[in-house]
Amino acid sequence: MSKKRKKKRKLRVDRIIMVLVVFALIIFLANFIPYVIYNSNIYNSLPNAKNNTVVIKKKYSKLKLYNKTISYIKENNLNLKIQYKNAYVILPSKNISKNMSLKIEKSNKKLAYKNYSNDKSFVIENSNIIKNSDKFNISLPNYLLKNKYVDIYGVTKEGNVETIKLKNKAILPVLSLVGLVASILLVLRYTNVEITLFGILGLATIVVSNYVLILRTLQNDKTFKENFVDLLNILIPVIIIAIVFCCAPYLQLATLGMTMFWGIIVMFIYNIIITKVLIDK
Repeated sequence: MSKKRKKKRKLRVDRIIMVLVVFALIIFLANFIPYVIYNSNIYNSLPNAKNNTVVIKKKYSKLKLYNKTISYIKENNLNLKIQYKNAYVILPSKNISKNMSLKIEKSNKKLAYKNYSNDKSFVIENSNIIKNSDKFNISLPNYLLKNKYVDIYGVTKEGNVETIKLKNKAILPVLSLVGLVASILLVLRYTNVEITLFGILGLATIVVSNYVLILRTLQNDKTFKENFVDLLNILIPVIIIAIVFCCAPYLQLATLGMTMFWGIIVMFIYNIIITKVLIDK
């Protein structure tokens, strides 16, 4: 009887070991396969990098790239743009290293410094990823933007608070759009263009296009000039249609064409003289 019991116990242990091995293998494959797919996609996209920048999404807490991927980036002097949920970081090739920490340490808390007691703030620590970056972009909490401006401060090693930058960019796009609309209406007034429903539609199209231009400049890593050129390429067919509509015998189409024609010309001049100065990076 005792021998049989020992044999049964041995079989149970073997099965438990087998289940644990299978379970460990499943866990390994569940982590390894996504890692291989993630890195393969990044490596295959390297030759197609735009603006000398390789764009990846943050998937791990550390930079887990193939050695050959990192070598390619360094040899070709490419930048690495890491996209987070509400932020992105651009690293120059010289500062890229395998398994470097990608953690952005941020928090909402009240300050405890002299002259800033209990002031609500959004704190970003000078972490490793921030130190090594050439550019850092993050979406700010709504409570910071309700006054349409943001003060940026830094804290020295001695605990002193110093102003880094004082910007008022939140309201600049609005001011720029208001100025653009006023300029277009002024030109339409002096060129005796009659305002109709279709003309208002054309004006709205110009304003929305310019709003997209401003938004893209503020939210991505392209300069105002690059985004402006992209917009002009898109508007080329619109310009041709506007010129054709200017010659239309119907008043509604004619006013639409003239409004868009003069609107695009004014937008072009206004953006070069005014908007570029206000929002360019």
